[in-house]
Amino acid sequence: MRQVVHLTEEGLSGEAIARELGIAVGTVYAYRDRARNEMTSREMSDREAEVVALMREGLSKAEIAAKLRISDRTVDSHRYNLIRRFGATNSFHLIAIIDDKTIEALRGEIADLQRQLGQLHAEAEAEAG
Repeated sequence: MRQVVHLTEEGLSGEAIARELGIAVGTVYAYRDRARNEMTSREMSDREAEVVALMREGLSKAEIAAKLRISDRTVDSHRYNLIRRFGATNSFHLIAIIDDKTIEALRGEIADLQRQLGQLHAEAEAEAG
């Protein structure tokens, strides 16, 4: 299944993936669907994350495609899927949503670390005293 997902992210068609891996086209689509269902609504594939990072840098679709060695259409596909998944209205809105989610996640991690530090501090005081 990982090979199917990877080749899909590289922009290969279902038929091309089936030929490449020597499996039925229906199997390719079944693996794709299963992979999509396993991915939560807010996760990104590695390739999608690369596209977003380059969008953040202000690169055009053509520049992103050249840098990642994928087609312009594949860049559009990744961008469209992300916009739909995150409920954004356009690419700029998508970046804002992802940045907000990143900040929220970091705040959560900081809060967890502060709790752990407090617990360690309390344990150290209890042992010392």
